[in-house]
Amino acid sequence: IEDGAKKAGRKLEDIDLVGGSFVIAGKTEEEVERAKAPVRQQLAFYASTRVYHPVLEVHGWQDAGQQLFRLSMEGKWPEMGALITDEMLEEFAVIGTYDQLVSKLKARYSGIVTTLDFGFGVRSPEQAEILADLVRDLKKLNLWDEVMIADLKYFDGTLSKIDRVPPDVRSLYATAF
Repeated sequence: IEDGAKKAGRKLEDIDLVGGSFVIAGKTEEEVERAKAPVRQQLAFYASTRVYHPVLEVHGWQDAGQQLFRLSMEGKWPEMGALITDEMLEEFAVIGTYDQLVSKLKARYSGIVTTLDFGFGVRSPEQAEILADLVRDLKKLNLWDEVMIADLKYFDGTLSKIDRVPPDVRSLYATAF
């Protein structure tokens, strides 16, 4: 990165290195355990896309990626979270009680990034149901494919910027996530 900055006539200090992960937190260990389920679901959503499979392969999780892809194409979203192991959560999330987070974030990112960005998952059974309804509606319109899955991931579940989705469907799900 420093070499690239020099080539561009900049210093490393001029570059904002953004990184981060999911955060799974709660006041108590019990709350932390309950907070894992939505993140498992979101990780399953991401890992179901083939463009993320090389990341899974680095960790030896390519079989899980293939299984998740198949389940996503079948619309079996509720089953997908079960394929995300505790080991996977530890790799892609910072996990702890609120009083542990600062030290865990520093241990993982200090000296690596200058800005932290965090991902947050589906927060409720209602949101999971809305996601299932959205997939059903897109399938009825023959719009459910790898491109749509990638677009939804890219736009963080927001349909408003996906032009091939009809305006009435975009409007229906405008405030879903």
